[in-house]
Parts: sequence; structure tokens; C-alpha cells
Amino acid sequence: MILLACSTFNYAAELARPMIDIPIMQIDRPMMELAVRQGTRVGMLATLATTVPSSERLLRIVAQEQKKPVEITTVLREEAFKAIQKGDAATTTPCFWKRSTSSPGRWMSSSWRSCPCPPGAAVEEHASAGL
Repeated sequence: MILLACSTFNYAAELARPMIDIPIMQIDRPMMELAVRQGTRVGMLATLATTVPSSERLLRIVAQEQKKPVEITTVLREEAFKAIQKGDAATTTPCFWKRSTSSPGRWMSSSWRSCPCPPGAAVEEHASAGL
């Protein structure tokens, strides 16, 4: 199996599948499938501009496959990515979560690694922690 761990290049998996006999998995596809199953309004929080078009595209593909309408609201927080690169957790976490917890709808993250909360912590847990 090939695991494609880059949201920016998730379309490459779709292009390559018909050409090879090795299964290819997109790391963000299960997250998109879950978001579409849970609701029609999906918020996407990204830290890198190049991930936005490909992630929105994949989300629309998944919605089409599930035959569900989807309304996407995307928030780009490039300052969080810059803080991640510098190892600045004090800036990264509030910068990354502040907007997502105060906006309506369901939110998912393209960069959970910036969060100091326990693995698998829900958005509600981040909100209750004041993040």
C-alpha cells in the first residue's frame, strides 16, 4: 500500500490508481468522509494555502460519492503554519483554534500536530480548554 500523506497532492492518488496495482490511500480522505457523513455544513481549517484547493476538491468529490450536498467554509491560518515551523506552540494553538471554536458548523483541521491536547481530543475539548 502507498499512503499519500500530503493534502496538497491528494489528486495524485486519483491519477495514479488506474496506472498501478498497488492500493493508494489518501491520508485526509477518511476525515473528509466522516465530515460529509456528519453534516452538510463543513468547515475546513488549513495552515498552508496550497492545501485549500485540493482539500476542497476532495471534500466535494466525497460529497458527490455520498450523494450529499455540502457547504464548505474554509479558513486559512498561515500564521499557524509559520509558528509550527518555528516550534512556537504558544502561538500555534491559540492562533489555530480560536477561529474554529467560535464559528458555526463542523470544523476539521489539516494540522492537528500543532495542538498540545491529548490525541483524539474533540473540538469541544479544545473549546472548553479555552483554545
